[in-house]
Amino acid sequence: TMNAIDLNTGEIAWQVPLGENEKLKKQGMENTGSFNRGGGIATAGGLIFIGATEDGKFRAFDQRSGKVLWEHELPGMASSIPSTYAANGKQYVVIAVGGNEKFKGGYVAFAIK
Repeated sequence: TMNAIDLNTGEIAWQVPLGENEKLKKQGMENTGSFNRGGGIATAGGLIFIGATEDGKFRAFDQRSGKVLWEHELPGMASSIPSTYAANGKQYVVIAVGGNEKFKGGYVAFAIK
């Protein structure tokens, strides 16, 4: 579960399941969340990026509501905190992805629009 806490009040602003456990999903139990191997980052534009879940997806969440705005299946499991950088007037987010039989491992980057 990913939690947002109001730092002024200490109250939980929202909670959302983070990731999907494929075994439980096949049994009809969806939105259970899954373990993760790294944290997320928040951008000045109100996005939270996280990708270290066992389902291998990289997601962008709305910082105010926790709603998933975008997700992309990675070629392997990420086990790191994403990083963001700017180059040539564009902002990017990048995450390290572990290797498997189909992908030797490396970095995957996306342009933020």
